[in-house]
Amino acid sequence: MENSAIRLKMLLDETGMKQQELVEKTGIDKSKISKYLKGEYCPKADAAYKIALVFHVSPVWIMGVEGIDRYDNPINQQNTKDYSQSDIERALQFIDKYDKLVPQVQEAVRSLLESGQSNP
Repeated sequence: MENSAIRLKMLLDETGMKQQELVEKTGIDKSKISKYLKGEYCPKADAAYKIALVFHVSPVWIMGVEGIDRYDNPINQQNTKDYSQSDIERALQFIDKYDKLVPQVQEAVRSLLESGQSNP
């Protein structure tokens, strides 16, 4: 079965979303969604983009491209890093500081972090 079909089924299962709900949220014809799920067709860029927006994933990943994760990050086993205890403690300190921020500042930080995910 095609990667895109497997991934789309996985997203529907993970979220508990039904095919009809995806049709309503994307505006993509039900017959096309059905064909994507059967692996008969791979979503083209415009449809993949609409689906990706619903699930907050990469359109390229929805299209079945290998070598990237669902957020468009390259998958490279040689790039994995073992984190030291001090790295983990420092991250936990940042989380603790973040939790103490007012909601408006938390939202600003979240926006900055999310915008940085697309630029390695």
